[in-house]
Amino acid sequence: MLPSTAKSNAPLKLNLTFMPFLLLALAALLGCTDNTRLSNQAELTKKSFLDWPSVLSVEVDPSFLYDPEKGILANFSKKGRQWEVPSRLSFYKDGQLLLGTRAGLRVHGGTSRRSQRKSFRLYFRDSYQSELFPFRVLKTDSEKKLNRLVVHNDRRRQWHGLNPLGYDIARQIGVFAPFTYPVRFYLNGEDGELYFLTERIDRSFLKRRFGHDKFDFLRYTGRDHIAGNLPPSYAALEQIVRDKTKPLSFEDASKLVDLLNLVRWTIAQAYIGNSDPFQGVAAFDKKTDGGWFWILWDMDHGFRGRGELPMERSYEKKSFEPLLNKSDIRSLLLTRLISESHDFRDFLADEFCLIFTERLTDQFLNERLEHYKNLLSSYGMQNQRFIEVIGNFMAMRPKVLKQHLIEILNGQVDLKCL
Repeated sequence: MLPSTAKSNAPLKLNLTFMPFLLLALAALLGCTDNTRLSNQAELTKKSFLDWPSVLSVEVDPSFLYDPEKGILANFSKKGRQWEVPSRLSFYKDGQLLLGTRAGLRVHGGTSRRSQRKSFRLYFRDSYQSELFPFRVLKTDSEKKLNRLVVHNDRRRQWHGLNPLGYDIARQIGVFAPFTYPVRFYLNGEDGELYFLTERIDRSFLKRRFGHDKFDFLRYTGRDHIAGNLPPSYAALEQIVRDKTKPLSFEDASKLVDLLNLVRWTIAQAYIGNSDPFQGVAAFDKKTDGGWFWILWDMDHGFRGRGELPMERSYEKKSFEPLLNKSDIRSLLLTRLISESHDFRDFLADEFCLIFTERLTDQFLNERLEHYKNLLSSYGMQNQRFIEVIGNFMAMRPKVLKQHLIEILNGQVDLKCL
């Protein structure tokens, strides 16, 4: 079922225990959707393998994975279009085939590429005769389509789903963040357990939200690293912010960046205690000239205890301090405005209180916690000790965060909440 470019002279080695699923997929692709027309093996598969709420199966010529010269797993650190290989995917929801199509497949991630359980990226291109992926799977009220998708391994030791939960919290606070959807992921029949389909942050992401893609756009790839060349508008922002010989007022800063977005980004990162916060995307809407703003990505360093801090006391994690006095432009802005602008300090304090009285309510957080508890159970994840830890984190974190904020503001603002 692979496109001709995916064929190899080497024999295709299949996982025979997975053959029932392949029969089911073949039957579906040939139009045999009536259950009475499926083989007994395929029927058995439909009652067992497809008992998972959703399944994504990707089939690739093994040489495109493991060949020392061209395999994307054998060369997992390599990036770019030349390290994209053709594949065939089948996506099932509630036992029904929703999408069967060709797509390009790449390894995804930074340092996570070195882990045994890789994340991947799917590209739905005309050159593969791809059918686009329905965005409504991730965001139920949308009729838009996705031309690329991240298949994300969100397991960090015994912790699952930290990124999706972090994104839910960020959106509730009012920050742009990707939507996700859980699947049981199989690559050539090998069970990869629970993964999350995740919206890729790119110009299409912006177009889905703003109706156009006329943006200056840059991607952070790690501490002090930016992919590609700096847009002139960003270079101008950096020049002003890094010039400490001139004062930076609230009014001046508001002409350069969306300060509400910056404050919400800060509170989202501080709340979860993200120890690797300076990632994501920066964008500048050239149609409105509304200033630079930031989109969150990669929040799986949140919630968990770090260093000598035990898991049960992870709510004591540092919050605002890791965001200050760094070379990243967001950090420089925060540090300077907290130091130099009383108006900004008031603005930050007011938004903090609004978020913890109207947005991150107990009702919202408890609902999210119950959602992920049920989700993990439905995908066979029995060890949920970390859910209890996160529940305790959510109960204790706001007051800890308030005290941390008072400290970085040097007691110059009276927080009348919590």
